[in-house]
This record gives sequence, structure tokens and C-alpha cells, in this order.
Amino acid sequence: MLSAYNHGVDSIAAVAFVTAPSYLHQKLGIPDSERILMGVGLGYRSDAAINRFRSDREKVEDILSITQ
Repeated sequence: MLSAYNHGVDSIAAVAFVTAPSYLHQKLGIPDSERILMGVGLGYRSDAAINRFRSDREKVEDILSITQ
């Protein structure tokens, strides 16, 4: 992903891309002996409206506590 960025291509780790491994094995010719663990989306950044969308998120402090 860092290499892609260094070449002007943005990326996102996307486990959702691999929720249908049997389909990927068939379409990409991946042997059944190999497991697909992670997908990576690649693309070029743009100023399109969809790229300015930000979902509401919980504050980290409301969902995480760290004790020592």
C-alpha cells in the first residue's frame, strides 16, 4: 500500500472484498490450496462528491478504555 501511494495510487485495506472466496478462486484461478485473507482496493484520488462523504463515528473515548 505504501508502494502504491509512492506511485500516486491510493489504497484501502478491504476485508469485505474477500467475503466470497470461492468466487474469487474460480474467477482469478487461485488454487484451493491457497487462502485469501485480505483485499486491497486501489484507485486514483479525485475531488468527486462521494470522496467528501464522512460517516458519523463514535468518539474513541466512548468505545475504548485502556487500563494499565
